[in-house]
Amino acid sequence: GSELSELGVQSQPSVQQHRFIQVSLHTQFCNRASSTELFSLAKAGLCLRCYVSHTILWACKKLASQFCATGQFTYRDLLPYVLNDDGSLQIVLDQDRDNQIVLTRKGETHNAEYRLFAVEVLQRFNPNAQPEASLDRWVYCQTRQNKELKDFLSERGLCLLSDWALLNRVGAS
Repeated sequence: GSELSELGVQSQPSVQQHRFIQVSLHTQFCNRASSTELFSLAKAGLCLRCYVSHTILWACKKLASQFCATGQFTYRDLLPYVLNDDGSLQIVLDQDRDNQIVLTRKGETHNAEYRLFAVEVLQRFNPNAQPEASLDRWVYCQTRQNKELKDFLSERGLCLLSDWALLNRVGAS
């Protein structure tokens, strides 16, 4: 929007500007608009999908480093479960924000054949839940809690405990 263009180009935006950009793009991506605005929604979503892909990659590297002593896998083995978005599809959300919709170049829409994890993360993110809500923190937690990724680890005898499980374990001892 015009608010974003008013920021100008800086080599490194401040934390507040960075958050403003994320929230502005998220609001634009998640709000329903007329069919003429769908391409703008898809572009906002693509910017966010690109942004969160870096955090997903970082989360996989961090997770793999926690289990590196086993030598059973590298972070690259985790990526197919959570980094399944090559950016080639224009994606918008349906009115309820439940379904991912593919937007063709002609402006036609149809349900996505498979769900992109980055879009799922954005669908569930609520920047207004807390004033200091961090998209990076949200993406990191969602990546660690991804069912397919946890199943992959479980098949190798590795258990990825949630924060709540760790707290319960400490409280019980």
